[in-house]
Amino acid sequence: MLVILFALCIACSISWQFSTFYRSRLAGFPGPISRKFTDIFQFVDAFKGQTVKYLQECHQRYGKVVQIGPRTVSISDPAMIPLIYGIRNPLPKSHHWSVWENEFNGKLVPSVLYAQETSKHGMLKRPVAGVYSMSNVIKQEPFIDTTIVQFIKKLDQDFTVRGDEGKSVPIHSWMHYFAYDAVMKLTLSSDFGFIEAGGDREGIFSGVDAVLRYRAMVFTMPWIHSLVRRSPIVGLFKKRMAAFQRRARGLIDKRMTQGAPDPSRYDLLSQFLESQKASPQVVNDLVLNGYVVLPLLAGADTVAIVLGTLVYQLGQHVAVATKLQEELEAAKLSLPPAYAAVQGLPFLNAVVKESLRIHPIMAFLSRRVVPAGSGLKLPDGRILPPGTIVGISPWVTHFDEEAFGSDAKEFRPSRWLQEAEEPSAEYAKRLKAMNATDLAWGAGNRSCLGKNIALAEIYKLVATLYSLFDISLVDPSASLRFTETLLTKQQSINVRFSYRDSANVDALLDADKTS
Repeated sequence: MLVILFALCIACSISWQFSTFYRSRLAGFPGPISRKFTDIFQFVDAFKGQTVKYLQECHQRYGKVVQIGPRTVSISDPAMIPLIYGIRNPLPKSHHWSVWENEFNGKLVPSVLYAQETSKHGMLKRPVAGVYSMSNVIKQEPFIDTTIVQFIKKLDQDFTVRGDEGKSVPIHSWMHYFAYDAVMKLTLSSDFGFIEAGGDREGIFSGVDAVLRYRAMVFTMPWIHSLVRRSPIVGLFKKRMAAFQRRARGLIDKRMTQGAPDPSRYDLLSQFLESQKASPQVVNDLVLNGYVVLPLLAGADTVAIVLGTLVYQLGQHVAVATKLQEELEAAKLSLPPAYAAVQGLPFLNAVVKESLRIHPIMAFLSRRVVPAGSGLKLPDGRILPPGTIVGISPWVTHFDEEAFGSDAKEFRPSRWLQEAEEPSAEYAKRLKAMNATDLAWGAGNRSCLGKNIALAEIYKLVATLYSLFDISLVDPSASLRFTETLLTKQQSINVRFSYRDSANVDALLDADKTS
């Protein structure tokens, strides 16, 4: 009897997959025939960490619109970005985003990150939009400065030999220590203690990576998550992340009971609490929890990935690093520099933008759904029918040769600057095309809410590091490797720090002692 029942289940599953192929009305779109019937291949790609590789190969072979699942289409045409992710009438997030939901005390926590309905997203975003504005981020700089000084002090103590080349530093790990401690300080006036400890002794990072890999897998087939979310399997992933949740929750609880350690420093939690007072009908305790946890979950790995890419690429392109240092030296910065003093430096800006382009943060294909109606019209006149799941990956658009040139696969920050003989009108047109193709922080009304905070951390730390140090790769011949989950985290970027002749690190460290 059990054998018959099992066989019926298999038969029903196969029948459903074949019927989906015909009901989706996507049969005329190119793509691997095997993937038109099932999402299992996307699931396996996520498990193996090969989503990026697959999407790039797929578009190279099949063109700008490729069917990669029974209802899923990947698009590489930058012209479709405003139609899918634009501010006006963007396509809603698909049901796949439900796998991102977090729970607190057994209840789902509302979040601007995975809210599927545009109206709900707007409702949750409005009370805290001002918190993430550029003018407000500038007020948070003391938290970033404190973390930068602590970071430099640790490098000075543990890795740098005065007047000589320092010890090997696994900078991919240390950028994570910095990013996690910085965002925790910004949020709760406290930190995880990664920089001080010089490591992740509780295994928090491995736990976060395990959860991100699980979510990358079920993001392709969310019905699996619906079946197993209460099972021991998911419980195991949650247990792997327990160290992070325990530390974060402990700091939140301590802050809520004891208050801010320094009331003169206005951290994010203080502002979230004010948002709750101003909009109590929206910001209940669950929403408040979502506000607090969001920067901790989404604002650390992202910054660390950008910083790791930048250091690696400057190690590979010494002339670029030298040009950046010349610009920083000419700016006569105080360290750590004010964000206002560095965000307008042309070459630093170009280096950061090129680092974001050459190694996008996200590995997964963000999914939106074509709503009921007339469908979504493609530039070639074809129509994607209602119910189609569509997405555009930065790992495809960021290498678009029409926007970025024939050398799109190369790290060349000067592409963002006006060339010597280039007319201003042509440069403006070229820059507009590159910016329109840039998905580093997402696009439209769902672009990264914490972008301004992340950029402030990146610009200020990079300006400080390259003002003080010459940074060289231990093995310049080593290619950049990364582990792919939902994110693309680098591995084995080992560097050495040596003080520049013009460096005045003692003034920086002494100022910290007297502050």
